[in-house]
Order: sequence, then structure tokens, then C-alpha cells
Amino acid sequence: MNRFIPRALFLCMLFIFLPLCLFAQSGGRKAVALVPFWGRDQVIIDEFGEELFDGVNAMIDFRPWNVDMVNLPEDVPEGGFPPYICPSPSLTRGTPYALTGDIFPSEDDPELWDLMLYLWDMEEARLLRADKMSVYDRDECRESLPGMLEWLFSWIPRELAFLDGGLSREIWYTPTEPTRWFYFGLRGGGGLTINTEPWDEERGNRNFVNNYYENFNMALFAMVSMPNIALISNFGIQLEGILNGHTKPFDDPVTLSVLASPLLRYTYRWTSNYVSVFGGPYFIFPLYKVSYANDSFPMGWNAGINLGTKLGPGSVFLDIRFLQDIMDTIDVASANVFRRNMINVSAGYEFRIATRN
Repeated sequence: MNRFIPRALFLCMLFIFLPLCLFAQSGGRKAVALVPFWGRDQVIIDEFGEELFDGVNAMIDFRPWNVDMVNLPEDVPEGGFPPYICPSPSLTRGTPYALTGDIFPSEDDPELWDLMLYLWDMEEARLLRADKMSVYDRDECRESLPGMLEWLFSWIPRELAFLDGGLSREIWYTPTEPTRWFYFGLRGGGGLTINTEPWDEERGNRNFVNNYYENFNMALFAMVSMPNIALISNFGIQLEGILNGHTKPFDDPVTLSVLASPLLRYTYRWTSNYVSVFGGPYFIFPLYKVSYANDSFPMGWNAGINLGTKLGPGSVFLDIRFLQDIMDTIDVASANVFRRNMINVSAGYEFRIATRN
């Protein structure tokens, strides 16, 4: 009987401490204690907490562990400490790192949720880094959170991993930001061009010329989104350089021009999709011999719609627009006078490469 009691006690101690050992070092992955978020909406807290667990679990060198806030240690108040205060080691149970955070509706846009995360070094009881992102829902949180976690964990001092044979390699965490304000992209496509003849003073109108022909376009663009301020947070300014060409009838050569276009763009996003409407002027720089009636400045206007969806690090999109000259063009070779009316359909890809605070 006396021999049975120590053995039973040993087994109990083993079952108590074995899970902690597995959490602390599991396959060489360091444990990260996830302290439940502070906030007002329990549904959002639970959903974002699940995404945080999955996000940390997807990292190569770290393993998440959800902190139990029911049976709290004596030195932890009910509900725990605020997220900007280092959690108690008795709460995180010896894990080397901990994540705390809070979720509240954004002051700038009530439909946005502001998620603030704090990464703690529990061995030194100090804050390594804090960061915030604003998202509309769980799906957007799932897309943006990996970048935010990489950025936070990049502030953990680098380590040396020893391989077989005594060699070592350095481990770095590449910082990336979850929320971007600068976009860069390419697109290309084709469409239809319809010319109009000069204004007829007697008839008081402008007739369409009977020459319909295909056009092609390639564009390089950059967009700067507005600050995250209510009412204008969905607006952006897009700058484009468009190479536009079209073939004339009767085997005339291809005509080329570069259109420089500043656009005002409004974008509505949901889950991983978006739709944009845009419009603005364009300025024409022809690559063939033309002149302009009454020495007018060569320019026009364009407007359209853009449909996109998330794919990889950026988004693929379909661009549909109408472009129209607002001055008469004179072809030096044929002396024809006309204005272009163009319908363009193009597809492309855009990256988001700069962060927004």
C-alpha cells in the first residue's frame, strides 16, 4: 500500500506537467500564450480569437495555447489585466511569449473593427511590439492577420538553429504589414474605337464617322488611398500611364499614343472582393504625326468600373471604361479631322505594397 501511493502520486504529477512541457516545446516550436481579447462584442471576440489561433499555428516556429480565464491564479484579477499590461507568468504558465489584444469599433468608421495586438517576452516581462489593423469582418481578418503576425514576431531577436554536423543557420522573420495604402499594378486588353467628325455648324451636331476599328491598351498604374477617415476612407487617387493603339481601315499603320490619366477612384470592399468606380481626365502624347485644331491642348476624359478579387499577394481585376477626346485631332498624313470615342475592356493584377498607420 505504501508503495502504491508514491506511484499514484508520480502518475498524477506526470499528467499535470506533461501537457505544459508539450506546449512549451512541441517539435521545436515555441509556445505562445493567447490571452482572450478585450472588447464589447463577444461574437467578434470569439471569431477573431479563432483566427488568431489559426494564424499563430500556421507559423513555422510557434505554437499557440489558449489561456483559461475561468480558473484564474490568485494574483490575476477577474477578467485579467488590460491588454497593454504584461500578463502574469502564473497566467501564461511559463510560455516564452504571450499575445494580448483588444477589439473595438473604429472611431473613423463604425463598420470597421480595430484590432490591437501586443506581443510580450514573458521571460523578461517586456513588450516586444504592438500593432493595429482595421478590418470589416472575419474573412478580412483571416487575410490580413498573417502579415500582422509576421511583423510582430519579426521583433523577436534572431536565433541560431543548429543542424546536423554542427552547422547553423540564422532564422529571420520578414516584416510585412497587413493594411496597405499604396497600390501598384498592370493591366492590358482591347476594345472598340469610333471616330466622330468635326462639329457641323449648320446641323448643330457631330456625326459618327463610319470607321469602327479595334484598339488595344496596356497600362501601368499606382494608387494612393485616402486616410482612414469616415466618409472618404474608400476614396483614392490613381495615376495611370496608358499605351493606347488602334488599327485604321484599308491597312493603314497602327497608331499609338500615351495617355497620362489622374483618376478619382471609389472602392467598396467585402470579404476578398471589391468593386470600384472611377473617372477623370487624360492627357494625350501621340507617337505619330498629328496636329490639333485651333492649337488646343490634347486631352480627354474617361470613366468606368473595376471588379476585382483577392488572389495571392494581390488582386486580379477586370476594368471596363469609356474614353473620349475633347478636342479635334488632325491626321497630318490624310488631313482627316476626328475625335476618338473608345470602349476599353482590360484585365490585370495589382499589388498592395505600402502600409497605412
